[in-house]
Amino acid sequence: MKHDDSDNQPDNLAAVDIPIPLLCATHFTSKRPQLKFLVSEIGRWNKTLNLVADPTPDVVSRSHIADSTQLLRIAPTATQWLDIGTGAGFPGMVIAILLSSLPGARVHCVESDHRKCAYLRHVAGETNAPAVICCDQIEALPRESLRSIDVVTARAFSTLPRLIRLSEFWIEGGATGLFPRAAEETSQSKYWKYKNTLNFTLYQAQQIPVTQ
Repeated sequence: MKHDDSDNQPDNLAAVDIPIPLLCATHFTSKRPQLKFLVSEIGRWNKTLNLVADPTPDVVSRSHIADSTQLLRIAPTATQWLDIGTGAGFPGMVIAILLSSLPGARVHCVESDHRKCAYLRHVAGETNAPAVICCDQIEALPRESLRSIDVVTARAFSTLPRLIRLSEFWIEGGATGLFPRAAEETSQSKYWKYKNTLNFTLYQAQQIPVTQ
């Protein structure tokens, strides 16, 4: 690991708590330094890339990282992930950091913005995260090269019907689709009737207690 708590960090980051899913808290707490590095880099790169609306460390941690870590509660044994539209790193880079000690784990982060791809490669390199940065549109991705996917996910990327269409190749091949959505979107029944061959389950987001 290239990054640890001895690195210079902004004063307002030192006291930030990183939410860790209690499901695997013992294992994941060791990843807190890498997650803090991600938070700090979002603040640094946000000036030019506009990664998030509010780069305040506590907001990034409590909102974006907390949302991302919850996906591991739903798919705790998944090791091969595909994240569409990774952007600032949510959820793909967070998942990759948390799985960085697991042999063979891979998170394919698809992002079409070349500047954001450079940022993602930087974070992955500094944290030793098993993230493969695919700098392209998801429609142009060679699907046959990514057959063995356990979970396909996306956060704040397009509408749910379009996400399902984009992910259909992997879902029908056995992958689980995990798509965090706002409550007002999931309440519309049209999102749950896309195709008879797909089974949908609605998971309620939980507030993750911070481990010490």
